Amino acid sequence: MTTDVGGGSAGQGGGASAGAPGNTLKFPLSNALVDATDWGCIPDTGSDATSAIQYLFDHVPDGSTVYFAPGEYILSASVTIGLRRFSLEATGVTFNFGTSPLADGFGVRWGFASTNAFQRLFFRGLRVTRTPSDATLMGREYVGIEFLSIVSCVVDSCVVENFKEGFRVRGDRSPPPAPPLSGGSGNTLNAYLSLVTRNCRYGIHVAANIAEQPLDLGYANSNNFVGGAMLLDSAITDPQVGWAIWVSREVSTGGTALNPPNNNCFYGIDLSSPWGIKVKCSTTLNYWFNCVYSDGGAIDFTNDQSPGDPSANAVAWGPYLDTTMMTESVANGLLENQKLDSQLVKLGSAKILSAQAKNGLSVARMTGSGAIPGDAIYYGATGNVTLPDVSDVANRLLIVQNTSASSVTVTAATGDQIDQYGTQKTLAPNSVLWLYSGGSSTWLEV
Repeated sequence: MTTDVGGGSAGQGGGASAGAPGNTLKFPLSNALVDATDWGCIPDTGSDATSAIQYLFDHVPDGSTVYFAPGEYILSASVTIGLRRFSLEATGVTFNFGTSPLADGFGVRWGFASTNAFQRLFFRGLRVTRTPSDATLMGREYVGIEFLSIVSCVVDSCVVENFKEGFRVRGDRSPPPAPPLSGGSGNTLNAYLSLVTRNCRYGIHVAANIAEQPLDLGYANSNNFVGGAMLLDSAITDPQVGWAIWVSREVSTGGTALNPPNNNCFYGIDLSSPWGIKVKCSTTLNYWFNCVYSDGGAIDFTNDQSPGDPSANAVAWGPYLDTTMMTESVANGLLENQKLDSQLVKLGSAKILSAQAKNGLSVARMTGSGAIPGDAIYYGATGNVTLPDVSDVANRLLIVQNTSASSVTVTAATGDQIDQYGTQKTLAPNSVLWLYSGGSSTWLEV
């Protein structure tokens, strides 16, 4: 249900202003689903939709789900989802920035740099592209999509093309105490699923803060990145300058992150682009599992920031993974006695390159029946299994696959449940259950 409101009037769900796009706006009366076309955001017109889209983002009711009709929307400036907190459904949608300069340095920003983060929302399906004026993508410090200070959200099936950075995952400042976690406004406990970058110099960049706030209390910790592919279809000619996954203490030099990114996990991402560095990490306690590493490149844990501590990261069981890919060095002498303890472990035909793992984190594929160990990442169920207690393995991704010839039952621990299934879920042979322990006494299906 909608109501028509003339430009310059106030209406249900938001207030129109003199700068509102169009002569008549339709404001949804329900906070459940908002159709962007009712707010003047029409695809495939060839006209600049920037003002209509930004107006929608600034006035849509909190808690809504905004739906964009599939097609291309032309934009000439950055757009920010920050004043209002809502989910975005944009499957089949392209935001095309063409050759427009982006004064804010990004195409789309979702999140809010303040005492309250975006929480329990989703952002799905958006493709962001531009026409690069520099084939090497070195001339513009542009980010396709930035996710800023979001908590317990799901980002799914987004694509960035022709930006210097594809996706930036960042926590920003706020003075303590600050909900939902004291000590700053963080980017944490999120699931980033099936992200893809094409012709970008950097794929995913996880960073704690920005240089303009040198004592920032922001953080980017305990996120899970699952599936997708980085650095596809590259036209960049320099094979050494480009990082598929980049984890750093800060977005740019000059600031000191009090809580550098840690405990971020990357699962099953295709890093097989034939150029660039697969992984660049200058922080500690981050994990890569079952990613694809073919066509060369390096895994670079290098102390190139001060202070820096690229130790205790783990890289495990991925196709074409080899110890010769590992690079570790000390740029300023701070880590002379704290270098990675790298070792090669073989599991069948797989190779594991592992650093010191936090709290005994296992990088092996586990199988069996009964109680699943709390440090399991992948568990092949040969019979009925019981999940670990959610409170004991908070913020962990667990993959359960039925490796038996008959159905098995997956049961939650006492007091827990499995998403919408209740206390039990039946798995057919060879089926897989992806679970995330980010809920309160609940395993969330991802």
